Amino acid sequence: MHDIEPRIERFYRRDQWIAVLLVLALVATLCRVWWATEFFASRTVRALLAGAGALLIAFNGSSIWALLKHNREDKTFIYTLDIKHLDEHRVARGMRQPKER
Repeated sequence: MHDIEPRIERFYRRDQWIAVLLVLALVATLCRVWWATEFFASRTVRALLAGAGALLIAFNGSSIWALLKHNREDKTFIYTLDIKHLDEHRVARGMRQPKER
């Protein structure tokens, strides 16, 4: 069997990027909503919206941080299972094995 460590590292790095991009998308979305409320909401509503958005970003950011920390600690176990199942699926579908880079 080929060396699985580079594949594990690629999976982990990909998941890190996706997590960061999702948090950035959340921040961008909440900023856009906050900006759009300028035209029809009072200062009080906008302040509440900003506070709720900040809490949402804090809670989501910390949960994603914890997820990435857990994945970093157990990445060999987590991603080995994923890669094993993906390889079995490829074999079952009759696809060729992925080339190592």
